[in-house]
Formats: sequence, C-alpha cells, structure tokens
Amino acid sequence: MVPLRLLALAAFVSVPLIAQAQDPKPATEKKDDPDRKICRREPAPTGSIMGGKRVCHTRAEWNAIDTANRANIERMQDLRTMSR
Repeated sequence: MVPLRLLALAAFVSVPLIAQAQDPKPATEKKDDPDRKICRREPAPTGSIMGGKRVCHTRAEWNAIDTANRANIERMQDLRTMSR
C-alpha cells in the first residue's frame, strides 16, 4: 500500500506541471477595445419589488458615463461645502 505522504508529495509536485501545460490567453484578444459591448445590471428602483434592468454600452460609452458621473458627484460635493 502506498503511504499517504508519498501520494501527497506526488500531488504537490504535479500541480506546477499541470499549470505550465495550460496555454495562456491568445495575445490577439484586446482588453481595452473601445467597441466591445459591456453589460451592467442597474439596481432596482427604491420601493420596487422587481429586479433592476440590464444596460449595455460599449467600453467607450461606459467610460464617458463614468466620467460624467464622477464630475456630477464632485460638483454636488463642492456645492454642499459652499453652502455651509
């Protein structure tokens, strides 16, 4: 019967070999493609029992939306500090 330590050692040694055998992702895939569609789920409206809806835009459109949202948040924070 094979000792348990020997089986554990064999499993420990084979893990890096299995990891090296897997092919990496192809280099042709572009992560920052501005025309790639990305879908996000919006939260449900307050008081609604229905779930939120799914909204899809390109990466460039989401970047513009996120930039506009950040600018609005900063503007509102500035207005709040001015009113004190």
